[in-house]
Amino acid sequence: MLFLALAVIVTLCVLAVLGMPIIVALASSVIVFLFVSGGWELSLPQQVLTGISDYILITLPLFILAGGIMNASDISDRLFDFAAAIFGWLRGGLAHVNSRSA
Repeated sequence: MLFLALAVIVTLCVLAVLGMPIIVALASSVIVFLFVSGGWELSLPQQVLTGISDYILITLPLFILAGGIMNASDISDRLFDFAAAIFGWLRGGLAHVNSRSA
């Protein structure tokens, strides 16, 4: 198991030092892990199906839908005006509101 972790870390570091984009380095290190670990033919479809069936993925389209509804009904403008009225006097007030609400 240590060999697998070492292979992934070395691959990631070498590709990052060579100037590859991080996404390419991460994808390449995952591919190296799959080939070095063996049995990747069985684990790859299982991981894909497990990732797709995650309930957290439903939040992305629902957040986009909520943002579209808020934008169409001007709720977002009213929320922004409300926050500006309360914290507008404070230097960086809306940034504080944004960081505290997250």
